[in-house]
Amino acid sequence: MAKKPALKKARQTKERNLRNKKVSKAFKTAVKKLELAINEKKNKEELSALLKRVISLIDKAASKNVIHKNTAGRKKSLINKRINNYLSGKSKKQ
Repeated sequence: MAKKPALKKARQTKERNLRNKKVSKAFKTAVKKLELAINEKKNKEELSALLKRVISLIDKAASKNVIHKNTAGRKKSLINKRINNYLSGKSKKQ
């Protein structure tokens, strides 16, 4: 039979995995919605609202160590680059 600390550690790991999956899923879904909005050629106001939400979720994921801070910075940079290209008229796939 497993010792009490081992059972506690397993329980904590399970809870942390669920929490991390929730945070990760939230920002990945938001990024996909933003990509869809760009492909559907939404207006600037809708894109800026979505962008603000995506950046917030990416920062939250990085602060909770779900993703590395450099990964978060790279994702935000690529998203901003894609939106700026779309808004300037260079709708080239990045």
